[in-house]
Amino acid sequence: MKEKKTKIQTFDTPPDDFDFELEVSGCYLEWQERVLLLKRSPNQYAENCWCLPAGKVEKGETSIVGACRELKEETGIHFNLGEIHLLGKMYFRHPLTSRDYSFSIYYRKLLEEPRVVLNSEHTEAKWFFIYDAFQVPLIPGGAAVLKYCSEKLVDL
Repeated sequence: MKEKKTKIQTFDTPPDDFDFELEVSGCYLEWQERVLLLKRSPNQYAENCWCLPAGKVEKGETSIVGACRELKEETGIHFNLGEIHLLGKMYFRHPLTSRDYSFSIYYRKLLEEPRVVLNSEHTEAKWFFIYDAFQVPLIPGGAAVLKYCSEKLVDL
């Protein structure tokens, strides 16, 4: 499993000393048993690493609204709020900055491959079988997110 060198701590529930500084929200899209990952652009955080479509939830947004907005901004794919559902929530602590944040992950299984139009944050989009996704460089914490999602999807 390849992942960027920074090892982020991940939690299923927030530790007692967790300081909610930031909320991130994203989408796990599944099409033909594959997950959509985006490759980060050079000069971006975690450049040239792969990740789910995701980003910071803006002030006044709910996590689901943030997930839909980020998905549309990063891929051009649009869903209404009722078309995706919460798969789960993870909690992260970045060891270099000691920054704590939560990550709400929404899910949608697709019957047809959507057209993906990338913004400048990413250089490539690709549908990966989950076992292949662990073979590419993932953003810090990315392997934990994919493992978490895989485990949650087994229960659906």
